[in-house]
Amino acid sequence: MPETKFPDSATNSNNGSAMSAYSTQYTGSPALFCQVIETLQQENHQLCILHGYKHYPEGICATSDIDAISEAPDQVPHILASRGTAKVVQVLQHEAPAFSYTLYRDDEGKPALILLDVSLDYRRNGRVFFTGEEFLQARKSFKFFQIPATELEFAYYVIKKIAKADLQKAHEQRLSELYREAPERCRAQLKRFFPAAGAALIAEAGQNRDWQSVRDQIPDLRQSLLNKVRKANLLNVCGYWVSEVRRLVKRILQPTGLMIVVLGADGSGKSTVITRVRKDLAPAFRQTHYIHLRPRLGKTTGQDEAPVLDPHGQPPRSWLTSVIKLIYFVLDYGVGYLIKVYPKLVRSTFVIFDRYYHDLLVDS
Repeated sequence: MPETKFPDSATNSNNGSAMSAYSTQYTGSPALFCQVIETLQQENHQLCILHGYKHYPEGICATSDIDAISEAPDQVPHILASRGTAKVVQVLQHEAPAFSYTLYRDDEGKPALILLDVSLDYRRNGRVFFTGEEFLQARKSFKFFQIPATELEFAYYVIKKIAKADLQKAHEQRLSELYREAPERCRAQLKRFFPAAGAALIAEAGQNRDWQSVRDQIPDLRQSLLNKVRKANLLNVCGYWVSEVRRLVKRILQPTGLMIVVLGADGSGKSTVITRVRKDLAPAFRQTHYIHLRPRLGKTTGQDEAPVLDPHGQPPRSWLTSVIKLIYFVLDYGVGYLIKVYPKLVRSTFVIFDRYYHDLLVDS
């Protein structure tokens, strides 16, 4: 389907018409993104998409994060739910003022999902690098949504990639594009966060489109970045780690994963249902994990036994061996759950059991 182009500097009214055009042009996740942006704008909720937006909405898929700064991240799901725009089917709080929302809407019988990661500011490793106010006050229009000022996007992206020690060719190309749009303003941002030598090194890489020297010195640049910001915001760093401990405890006590059990007689279509559910719901979780019958305490992932296709073809066990196996099952479902299943739920895993201990009640 051909893409409709709209001017980057569109006014609010033009943004509305552009958004409507995109909403009707696309289905699934791209259309849901349009509807989410439209709803937030109608509620005068300030939002700034941070990066990766050049191919939005057509390039949006259910498994890619949409990173954004919000004036009130915790209010986003309430706004969308109250307007019937989307259902929030998963919430992950990865930092004190930052949430990852999995948004869902039925699209003619097919699930449309997007992962919206909204923050009040930009922070990593206990350091607040940018306040949300900086992004929101200097944002500019792109298609029908708002993006950061060029120098802020450049500095944010540099900090993110160096702090994560993840600088790849595609990142370098985008950073060079941003730097050449506003070299003076980008250099001013670099001086905020890096010592003079590090800032000059990054600026030269952006100008020459050659980031090899930056890649070679990422460990030193990362350390100098964290040290400089820590010294300027020591109390914020301490407060960050206190809130992080509280968040981690809450995550352990209230896991964000989901465990479901699919029951049914042999040949009833359990495998078909499991395959479809895993495909449709996988984007709502960090990973999925399939288990047949029981946790199998003592076996590592990938060692699960194949299902027994003819259990009644085997001779019956004696009462003693039956009792021993029943005790083993109790331990497996109890201790095995705590050791093998619960940690996956804490890590936001979608755990699917094909059969469960209920089989004992149906077929003793």
